Amino acid sequence: DGSRLVGLNNGWNPGRSKDGCPLKVLAIGTVSPLRLLTAGELAKADVVLCSYRLLFSRIYLDRREDIAGGTSLISLMQATRRIIEGQFNDKRQGKIHDAVTLSFPILEMFHWRRVVFDEFHELESFQSEQQSVLQHMRAHSRWGLTGTPPVDNIAGVIFMSSLFRCDLPGQLPLEKVAAKKGIRGLQEVPNMLYYEEDKLMQDLAGRFLDRFVRQNTAELPHIALQQHVILVRHTAAEQALYLGEAYDAPNVDWSGNAALAEGKSKNLERLLKLCSHFHSSGGAAAISAQVECERMAEVKSRKRTVELRQLARCARVLQILSEKLGTSSSSWRSKLDEMVISLKAQGRPAVEVLAQQEQAAEKESTLERCRVLAGHRPRDDSLATVLASCVDGETGVGSLRHWEGFACLPLSPKEAENLLVGQVQEQIENLLTLCAAVASQQYFERVTKAFLEGLPQYRNCQACLSDGIDLSRLAITPCAHSFCLGCLRKQVQQHQACSYCSQPLQHSDMRPLVAHISGTQDASQWAGAATVAPARDVLSDSRWAG
Repeated sequence: DGSRLVGLNNGWNPGRSKDGCPLKVLAIGTVSPLRLLTAGELAKADVVLCSYRLLFSRIYLDRREDIAGGTSLISLMQATRRIIEGQFNDKRQGKIHDAVTLSFPILEMFHWRRVVFDEFHELESFQSEQQSVLQHMRAHSRWGLTGTPPVDNIAGVIFMSSLFRCDLPGQLPLEKVAAKKGIRGLQEVPNMLYYEEDKLMQDLAGRFLDRFVRQNTAELPHIALQQHVILVRHTAAEQALYLGEAYDAPNVDWSGNAALAEGKSKNLERLLKLCSHFHSSGGAAAISAQVECERMAEVKSRKRTVELRQLARCARVLQILSEKLGTSSSSWRSKLDEMVISLKAQGRPAVEVLAQQEQAAEKESTLERCRVLAGHRPRDDSLATVLASCVDGETGVGSLRHWEGFACLPLSPKEAENLLVGQVQEQIENLLTLCAAVASQQYFERVTKAFLEGLPQYRNCQACLSDGIDLSRLAITPCAHSFCLGCLRKQVQQHQACSYCSQPLQHSDMRPLVAHISGTQDASQWAGAATVAPARDVLSDSRWAG
């Protein structure tokens, strides 16, 4: 009745509502209430509420083993039969108990009228032993409540049906795989992928869903189910935000076969936050999409500055190490030169920045280089270890004193060459990261100008030189160059590269900034490319105050 649950120590009392509630409700968050109960007292409860965590707690599991004399559920069933017959010897208490006097009972021993699993989709991630315990919670009927039932594949439906004691027949082949840690040889495990292709299982899974899964409605003819749809149209600033975040987000292998790096996963997280909350940062909500666009532009600018500083510092380290090597050979930087040639062919502006920093480092004195390096900690562990040994008694690696000491430290040619190899790899990573930061900033600037400022020169094609192109026919490539769809389609089909900077392009890059595509139109005209920020009406709530 919505009233406060009454503690067991105060006895069974009716609810606090006006007319009183006759139901006896027992809420169990920990094992403490169970320790105070006997099986007979627990059997008097009309409703028992408990958490999944209680069933898998160590104290609860130990008590189950004490009663069953082991860990198997069969042993528990046999012990329950002895309790009903009044022949159970509780070794912990040294007494003979029956179904009324047994203290500290466990829930798996009872046969319930109804068992309800709340948010049962979360149980799919539980270990098999824990799922087995829940499957053996005996009852006349079993219910599950969830807003996201696992119905996207056959394996999810099988899990759901087994939880509710409805076995779907089918044959699942076993495959031999490497045994778990600590076990030698191979072990046979079922491969659930076979079920996804089994026509019989697909039919049975569909029947199970049609028969047992239902929407939480009143199911009364005089209470109609009404769907309220709010049609909103994304503003220009909102669409620019989507495109800016989608540019940095990775292409995800949703099959689960590939892992995302930490930086890529954070980019994807920001995009998902933007899609669900219209806010990509972790701070307070933005006042409007326009304000969020300005904030994002500042973030991308700072990111570019940070990556540029990292590139400049690494160039100074390479110059110091090359002078220590003291040879005219430059074979140590062959991989870096190959990367520079590749990026230069793509028209990447960061290549010119690298050349400028290398020239500046060559002209600087040792002291000037060390001042630039002050506060820089190399990612290469070998160099960081050598750097730490240059100054005694000073915490932190990368201070001005560390770099001054390193500049004067004598190294053998072999040691210098090994450190150079590590720094070359680090500089390649810096170069690629800077290229990504520059491209992301340029792309977002181009998109915001096309959406927000709306001037004809910001909606131009750099191939046919047309101005004022409609956003439904304008595309901006990953290299931040704008084209009309006709010209871009020819470039991709004939050269697979941008005609302005020669950066490689794919069919997925042939997408308009805005796609006015109704459900009856053929979306193949966009060469299969999905539009990230559609301007068509969508079913969502607008979170922006503006």
